[in-house]
Amino acid sequence: MVETIGRPLLARLFASVMSLVTLVVILQGVLFGGFYRNLSPDSTWMDVHSLVGIITVAVVVLVLAPLSYLARFPRNTYITVLTFALAVAWILTYEMGRAIEDERSLAIAHIPLALAVFGLSGHLTGRSYLAIRRSRQAAAAASQVRSGESEDPAAQATEVSRNTEA
Repeated sequence: MVETIGRPLLARLFASVMSLVTLVVILQGVLFGGFYRNLSPDSTWMDVHSLVGIITVAVVVLVLAPLSYLARFPRNTYITVLTFALAVAWILTYEMGRAIEDERSLAIAHIPLALAVFGLSGHLTGRSYLAIRRSRQAAAAASQVRSGESEDPAAQATEVSRNTEA
């Protein structure tokens, strides 16, 4: 049985913001490429990369994490748990990125963790849109069953046989 989403409007808002976060992660990769080409420590690319990271951490922690809970996604989708994991991964990535200025060896962990954030962001985007679609289908099927307009021929035959017996 497919569970429906408790608050569909908040779920759609979550999916939209999550899509934007995924695009920002891609932007972070482009910014990384920009300052990787120009390895000077006072690079504008590095400043923009840091600023985008700060804003994204704030959005994930202050907007997406509570929104994933408030949208009441079905438990079997694990969207809320994965969103909180994404928030922790973003915080770790941000803190490592901030500390790279003092300890360059942290880049060894910062870059793979950023790739994991990218994968998790993309996964959550897809999973949230899939949960929304399944919830809509379940709600439509439930309303058809209630109104007696089931498209399932077996269900219609059972309904006809019940009506003729009575």
